[in-house]
Amino acid sequence: MNFLDWMNMNMIIDITFIVFSGAVIWKLRQYNKIHNEIKKTNANFEEKLEMHKLAIIELIQFKESTSNHLTKVDKQIVDVTKNPQAARRKLKQAEQYSNIQ
Repeated sequence: MNFLDWMNMNMIIDITFIVFSGAVIWKLRQYNKIHNEIKKTNANFEEKLEMHKLAIIELIQFKESTSNHLTKVDKQIVDVTKNPQAARRKLKQAEQYSNIQ
């Protein structure tokens, strides 16, 4: 193996190393872009998930308040059906009280 053959072989190795390094850097940049896009979509999903959690909490609170109101109304209905005359008296007293004010 003479000097020119040795230089040729070194040049081929150097060129393949440069091409391989360039391909690795290009692939790493590609993966970095994909990783950043995934981070953005995850942030959007987390924001939407938090909004949905807050909406669910509001719905639960609304349901509890309406159920409390319904139980009061049911109790009033039961009171009226047990003693209708007393209910009429209370209604007349409430009407007279509201007319006075």
